[in-house]
Amino acid sequence: MRIFCSVLFLCFFIFQTQATTHVIHFSFPSYSPNALTVNVGDTIIWKGDFEKLALFSSYIPENAEIFSNTEGTSFTYVVKVAGTYKFQCPPYKPNGMTGYFTAFDLNLSNTKLNDSSVVYINYIGHSFHLVTPDAL
Repeated sequence: MRIFCSVLFLCFFIFQTQATTHVIHFSFPSYSPNALTVNVGDTIIWKGDFEKLALFSSYIPENAEIFSNTEGTSFTYVVKVAGTYKFQCPPYKPNGMTGYFTAFDLNLSNTKLNDSSVVYINYIGHSFHLVTPDAL
C-alpha cells in the first residue's frame, strides 16, 4: 500500500509539472476568471476585444516581462518568473476590470528556500501536515 501511494503521489507531481494553458475571457466589466494559480512555464491566453478593453500589466515580479495588448481578440503570455502578476484595463479599473495570477516555480532545484518548513505525509490517513517556523 505504501509503495502504491508513493507511486500515485509521484505521478500526480509529474502530471502537475506539465505546462498548462489557461484561458481568461473578458468583456465589460470583468475578467473571467480574474484570479489564477499557475506554474512557471504555463501559458496564459486572454480572449476578448482589446480595441475596446485594452490589457496592461499593473504589477509584475522582478525580472518578468511587462505585457500589454490593445488590438485583436487574443493575446498570449508565457510565464517565466515566479510571483504575483496583476493586470487591468486602465479606463475601467474603477468598474472592476482587474485581475491577477500567482505563478509558482515547481523546479525546486532552482528555488532557494529560506525557511525550515516541513511537510509530513500520512499515507494511511490520506492527509498531510505542514509545519512552518514561527513568525518573528
